[in-house]
Amino acid sequence: MPLVNYYLESDDDTYIYGDKMFKCEFCENTNTYLEPFIYKETRTRVVKLFKSKNLFVIYENNEIVEIIKVMTCWSDDYKRFKIKNNIAYSFDENYHGRPYVRNKVCDCDFNEFIADNNL
Repeated sequence: MPLVNYYLESDDDTYIYGDKMFKCEFCENTNTYLEPFIYKETRTRVVKLFKSKNLFVIYENNEIVEIIKVMTCWSDDYKRFKIKNNIAYSFDENYHGRPYVRNKVCDCDFNEFIADNNL
């Protein structure tokens, strides 16, 4: 299916990703826009939104380098994991718009999470 432009409007629960232009596949049979929504794309980097999961996933050269779990109650609250070879090595968290955790070293295997969420 070809990619189409899709304007994702904001609502009371999705502040962080509302009112932005995305690209995505459109299924004519079901008349629906399909995830993931592509937010930004260059030759080597793409940012995808999985709205149903409240996730932004950043790929570089087809490898996941960041997973960002956005909160729905505040537009700038998130948990971000920096990833290499599907292993998180750094963690950040914003709470009520303020840094809560920054560059916390971690060693968390994301292989199962990536597989379970079809990322």
